[in-house]
Amino acid sequence: MAFPFGPLGFTLIALGAWRDSRDRRTSADPFDIKGMNGLGKSGKGPAPMLPMPRHAMTVRGKGNVSSVKTSTVANIKQRVAIIGKMMVEGSLNPKIITISRTIISEKCRALDGGLRWCVDPKKKDGTPNNEAEVQAIWNAVTNPNSPFAMRYTNDHPFVDTFSSAELMTRLPAEDCDGFAIYVGALLMVIGFPVRMRIVQDQGSPTWSHIYLMVDYAKGGGQWGPIDATEPRRGRGWQLEGADDVVRYGKPSKRTVAVLDVDVTLPPRFRSR
Repeated sequence: MAFPFGPLGFTLIALGAWRDSRDRRTSADPFDIKGMNGLGKSGKGPAPMLPMPRHAMTVRGKGNVSSVKTSTVANIKQRVAIIGKMMVEGSLNPKIITISRTIISEKCRALDGGLRWCVDPKKKDGTPNNEAEVQAIWNAVTNPNSPFAMRYTNDHPFVDTFSSAELMTRLPAEDCDGFAIYVGALLMVIGFPVRMRIVQDQGSPTWSHIYLMVDYAKGGGQWGPIDATEPRRGRGWQLEGADDVVRYGKPSKRTVAVLDVDVTLPPRFRSR
């Protein structure tokens, strides 16, 4: 009996198999990674670590539909590339742009009956009110009553899941890499350079946490931590000794290693 699909059917099946194989192989999408330091400024890297899970799943949302791509990842550099790429894409997403600008443009009833911005663009001395903008983003993400809040939860036990910033506006539960993508995108929208800080703490066999460093001077190099996964500890909290590891290149009492990665635009987004 003849195969019911004929030559066209075989072609479609082969095409589907090829696309499935392509989506599951190691991601080769280029992303610029600058300032990678394995152990502070020394760049020697942490002590030998146990192998990490080899699969990562990126989830992107558009409308009411989500698409999933599973990739094989072999090292921390590939994971960082995925997170950074999704952060940049989020910062260029119209929905994320709207949310970020909405957060800082709220008017406060307590200030002249709602005639003034909650976050004044300028301080009393006339300088930009950048710290207040960062605080407004922090408050919006960490306050459960905010429509833009995020709740911490864990990934699948065998798969690292990286959700797009847009998807997180509808499904606001993620782990530390999701928080980095979402908060980083919101900050980049309003002009803040960000970098990813990945740390290995004492007692962990591998890199154990990621959070953001934000340049409060918007290009002036006044870097400070912002870890929205720890709302009770406050905006400027980070793992004890992380800055010392970066500064001196030696493990501290609480922090074994630090990897700092600046987030920059991939080549295809840059003007020519």
